[in-house]
Amino acid sequence: MDELVLFSNKSEAILFKAIGFLVHVVKDEEEITEILKELPKEVKVIAYDTFFTSFFTEYTKNQKQLYPLYLPLPFNTEDEGKAISEMKESIRKSIGIDLL
Repeated sequence: MDELVLFSNKSEAILFKAIGFLVHVVKDEEEITEILKELPKEVKVIAYDTFFTSFFTEYTKNQKQLYPLYLPLPFNTEDEGKAISEMKESIRKSIGIDLL
């Protein structure tokens, strides 16, 4: 059972298979939506390329349960600062303090 899932539009993402992710290289948000419908409830982490940030921000607005956690990963150097800021904010909202 895959508890770690990754979505990206870049083929380099398949490297995450080595650390246990079920990797989906997708072309658009419609593909993501179809895959998300089929994911089992046991998924704990859904990581995604920052290219899809706006999709996942909208998708997770009504999430009430703790899992899955949504984790943006920068696959472009231009997105690194943005992803780190989003991760810090997500941690702060989750536990109420700044860790990073």
